[in-house]
Amino acid sequence: MADYLIIWVDYAKDQYLALDPDTTARIDDRVRQLAADPKADAHYDPGTDRWSADFDSGDGFLLYLVNDDNRRVVILRVIHLS
Repeated sequence: MADYLIIWVDYAKDQYLALDPDTTARIDDRVRQLAADPKADAHYDPGTDRWSADFDSGDGFLLYLVNDDNRRVVILRVIHLS
């Protein structure tokens, strides 16, 4: 089956672009994994219907939505803690 389409909201894209190249490379790797299976090694919050996935050895995470019917992942936020 085809990968999920990754969509970035403007705010998340701005957060991503503000990070250093090493961090964005790790995010790129994680986003490729999410495109293949957005629920693998991720955490689901049923209260908000949102998913989160770590990158950068736990120093950051992506907050996103998953639409299985249309095979879309919408990245809402990039949180980098260091």
